[in-house]
Amino acid sequence: MRASRTAVRLVCLLLCLVFCVGTLAACAPKLGTPYLTLGNETLTVNMYELMLSRMRGQLYSNQYPVNESRFWTMVWNEAGQTYEDYFNAEVLRQCRQYLAAWYMYTEVYGLSLSAEDYASVDEYLDGLLYTDADGNRTQFNRILAAYGVNMDILREVYLVETRITHLKDHLSSIIADTVRSEYYTSNYACFLKLVKSSYALVYEKDSNGDEIRYTDESLEHIAYDKENGTVLLDGNNNPYVDEHGDAIYYYEDTGRIAYDTENGVRNNVDEDGDSVGDYVAYDDETLAGIKAEAESLYAQSKTLSAEEFRTLAKEHSDKFSSSDEGNGAFLNLSVYYSAQLLSDVADGLKTVQPGETAFVETDEGYYILRRLDLPENGWSDKANESWFSDFETAVVEKMYDTLTRDYMDRISENEKLRDKLPSIANVGTNWLGTTYY
Repeated sequence: MRASRTAVRLVCLLLCLVFCVGTLAACAPKLGTPYLTLGNETLTVNMYELMLSRMRGQLYSNQYPVNESRFWTMVWNEAGQTYEDYFNAEVLRQCRQYLAAWYMYTEVYGLSLSAEDYASVDEYLDGLLYTDADGNRTQFNRILAAYGVNMDILREVYLVETRITHLKDHLSSIIADTVRSEYYTSNYACFLKLVKSSYALVYEKDSNGDEIRYTDESLEHIAYDKENGTVLLDGNNNPYVDEHGDAIYYYEDTGRIAYDTENGVRNNVDEDGDSVGDYVAYDDETLAGIKAEAESLYAQSKTLSAEEFRTLAKEHSDKFSSSDEGNGAFLNLSVYYSAQLLSDVADGLKTVQPGETAFVETDEGYYILRRLDLPENGWSDKANESWFSDFETAVVEKMYDTLTRDYMDRISENEKLRDKLPSIANVGTNWLGTTYY
């Protein structure tokens, strides 16, 4: 059982949490009392309890006070649902969806697991047995009992999760480009930005204290000022080269590295994605001036063409990047962004149409956004690939949601058990996690 490595906001948690929901009806007595059934597939009460414990564990890992009874009686939404009622219903809804997916896997697409799939699940389960219970099956079952299951039920859960993964892989293989194109045009925005930061950025510097410039955002090759700099030569008149084999240029009058400060890209994070230094906060007077400048640029930008906007951004933006003079940046406006900046930018883009400009105040500064027309099939252009790393996953999830919805109404429920189901308010807190990925 592995500790969760991510801590995301609540809504994102609900979108991303993986549930298991089904098994063969013939195995139901061994795996618990059947509760939901579709065709030959059945979700048992024990499996449902495991899903509740996972959800509770995710809430716990995100610092929700799940061990305080008052938390569960608090009102969650405008409809008056308590946290307890909402999450019980949410887990059940997700379980119903995955039961529909399980049915599709076997009865619609005729898919089946391989011997290697079974062996992989058994190997992983054996690993948990020795990691968490020193190889003692009885002890491991005692641990699992807090979540309503035993090793046999957990194994079936893992097998179902494997099937759900394979189903999504299968959907990806049969999706036509017309479906991808439709998803792209329905959900994405293309834009340029002009940014006035509300703090001074600290950039990566060399040993002389000069800001290092790179040729592009891959941050691999140094951008040298070849027009004003001089090639550094050794005693044999051969050029010195850097680690990438590029000739090193320097300024003869100072002896410092000659960086292309006009076109080079600066880096304000290190190789691990962490800031290379503290941000320097501006005083109130300076901030007021920055905001006034941003508002003036915004007013000016409204009447500019896209090319003129690019020029304005290159002259005035504190965060000008290659995407601001290329095809633009892309965001999927239909997804939730845990990063506040991306969320703010997405919300701003939703308020304007292509050709219009939005002004967004963020924690990091003032963003002037020019929304552009979406280039045809922009998702398949290699020049844009950095913006579409999650595109295929998003398309598959959309197709998955659409297809499973058609089968969810066919699920039959053991109504006698409805009032006897466990509640998330009093199941075990499965913060260790028991999900098979």
